[in-house]
Amino acid sequence: MTKVKICGCRTPEDIKHAAEAGADFVGMVLAPNTTRFVPVGDRPALVEAAQHLGIPLVCVLRDNPMPEGPDEAKDWYPGDWVQWHGQEGSEWSVVDRRPAIRAVAGATGLREHAQFPCQHFLLDHDQPGSGKPFDWSSLQNVQLPQKWFLAGGLTADNVVRAVRTLRPWAVDVSSGVESSPGVKCKKKIQDFISAVQRADHPA
Repeated sequence: MTKVKICGCRTPEDIKHAAEAGADFVGMVLAPNTTRFVPVGDRPALVEAAQHLGIPLVCVLRDNPMPEGPDEAKDWYPGDWVQWHGQEGSEWSVVDRRPAIRAVAGATGLREHAQFPCQHFLLDHDQPGSGKPFDWSSLQNVQLPQKWFLAGGLTADNVVRAVRTLRPWAVDVSSGVESSPGVKCKKKIQDFISAVQRADHPA
């Protein structure tokens, strides 16, 4: 079964709608100067919602300051998992010991970061959050990890083909389930997850 991560959640209601629709992960963006950035004061409510609903919360970072140790990492960037989108080096894996996802720019990024110490790679467009898919055909001759996330321009309309063609371990969506930039849509979340489930069970 293909897992689903609803990223860019900004309110407890976003997390509730994702969990109720059957998502496996939710993401909270902590990278400043981004459309879906969650301010410090709003984060505890999202953490509480995820814990109450029993859904793993991934904190998404991009060139954030590096904490000094594991305890400080969880205080600064609360969540169950961490996802790196910037120039973070392997030293982060020593400081932050939570399950980690390394975001890379398609096949090229995967080759560049193949030895990065993380549990999962997320293959995305080179402009994350743009709502654009990268060239999926570029993955045809690439050795893919066993458990990898596909991201970049996914919607309920194209995720069936993506899952059936590429067979990722998980798919990651943000703008594809929004009514406007940064505003999640309950129906689009439901439609997206239903499409993934349909892809896993072809008629």
